[in-house]
Amino acid sequence: MKKILFVEGIYPVNTRSSRIINTLKNDYNIKVVAWDRNNIYSKEENNLYIFSSNEGYGNKIKKLLGIYKYFKYVKFIYTKEQPDTLFVSQWDMLLLGFFLKDKRKNILVYDNIDMPSSNNKIVSKLLLLLEKILLKRTDIMIFASRFFKKIIFFNKKQFYWKTYL
Repeated sequence: MKKILFVEGIYPVNTRSSRIINTLKNDYNIKVVAWDRNNIYSKEENNLYIFSSNEGYGNKIKKLLGIYKYFKYVKFIYTKEQPDTLFVSQWDMLLLGFFLKDKRKNILVYDNIDMPSSNNKIVSKLLLLLEKILLKRTDIMIFASRFFKKIIFFNKKQFYWKTYL
């Protein structure tokens, strides 16, 4: 059975990701890595790895400083599990997927739940450039909304995965 490592930047895992995981687990061996930035949970089960730290939610600077620690943890799990597919949720986790994809010949799936954005035009352009670079190693891109336009510079497989409430 093919193995998928699902990388989530929050814990508990959001509803959309949980539904995707539950759908895929019927046909794939799914392992989930999640980041608990409130340092509440510390859990390791057969299919779930939780990295707990004290960055909290809402502070982008603290998150940016803590993401390297989370990356090292994800890399450890990635090496241990050796997945056929790396599934990242949200654009900040795409950064981790970008660097992990280089290590093995596997598939990188990016679930684009939200687009990187900023009120500052310069920051917005830098985020768009960063996303273009990160998408170079991405094999499949999933959109959360049918209103997202297909990304012209991403010429690989793209589709819309509707999540019902």
